[in-house]
Amino acid sequence: MPTERPKAGEYNPYYDKYISLIPGTDVVGTLASQLPKTVALLSSLSEQDGELRYAPGKWSLKEALGHLIDTERIMSYRALCIARGDNTPLAGFEQDDYARNGPHSTIRLTDLVEEFKNVRAATLSLFRNLRDEDWK
Repeated sequence: MPTERPKAGEYNPYYDKYISLIPGTDVVGTLASQLPKTVALLSSLSEQDGELRYAPGKWSLKEALGHLIDTERIMSYRALCIARGDNTPLAGFEQDDYARNGPHSTIRLTDLVEEFKNVRAATLSLFRNLRDEDWK
């Protein structure tokens, strides 16, 4: 497991706005502790709540959750590539295309919450089995 935060220059500066929000150095512990809290919050919402948009043309709560699910899958794949020493350039992804073309608005909120739990469990399994050198 990583024992220190990544240093400037070890990652694209764009991601600092996310990395800086992680408390401490235990990313796996943080991901694990977030899971029950996030699931409890999302499970307390109704299907109608899942349709809410904070403004016209903005993602619904279900689409935002779908974005989190898609992004976690993509970032986990990237972590796997890096850990395995794969030097293939990693493609970007256009989040708005994923949201527009994804099925999230038609999936029940409870099913999206279940999918989020499964994706997070897979991420945790991957990260827990990385060696120290894989994190670098």
